[in-house]
Amino acid sequence: MRKWLGVSVLLLVTLMVMSACTGEEDSVSDKSSSVVEKQKENPKPKKAPKEKTMVEQLDDVEFNEYDKLQQFYLDFDHSWDYDTAIAKVKEHGFYFSENSNAYGKSAKIALDKEVTPMRYAKEGDSVSFSYDKESQFEHLTYFNHDIVITLLDYETGTYYDFRDSTDYQGLYVDTHLDKAGSFTLKYPNGNEVKVDYLKLNSKEEQFKYMKLYSDKKKQ
Repeated sequence: MRKWLGVSVLLLVTLMVMSACTGEEDSVSDKSSSVVEKQKENPKPKKAPKEKTMVEQLDDVEFNEYDKLQQFYLDFDHSWDYDTAIAKVKEHGFYFSENSNAYGKSAKIALDKEVTPMRYAKEGDSVSFSYDKESQFEHLTYFNHDIVITLLDYETGTYYDFRDSTDYQGLYVDTHLDKAGSFTLKYPNGNEVKVDYLKLNSKEEQFKYMKLYSDKKKQ
């Protein structure tokens, strides 16, 4: 009798434990289902796509209509000596002024005569170029007055922090009032200076960047 009683008690306990476990499993299952439903109702927000930099946007920009000054900047050839460059200026009918010193010659051209003086000139768009005393090309710039931006074609010579820096030959954008780019110029004497110019691959890219910069300033 005692033996059967003991077996009955053990069976009862076993059934109670199994029932409790089943209840816990049902509870866990219910909780899991609840979490899944909430996730369906409130999905995680998708991350916004990373905004392209201005350089990354250049391929999407169309800039095909150049004015006379801009076209002259595009067409300017480093192989021209100074006299050839001046002859080209005259062919196009630009107003221009010249400057000469012991280091070389330079000229500034514009569509308005009052813009051409090297100092105390009327504000306006212009193109400037410089040659050394051997009539070798140094650098060329296009300045857009409306948005205060300079496009620079640099070989050598002095342009602000560029000082006969042949290691930095190339095409740059200088936004003057803003930071277009950033890199460090290193001089032969060991000195260094950080500059805000942005280096690009072509003159066409320079003008595309100018258009993007102009659109950005209008926003």
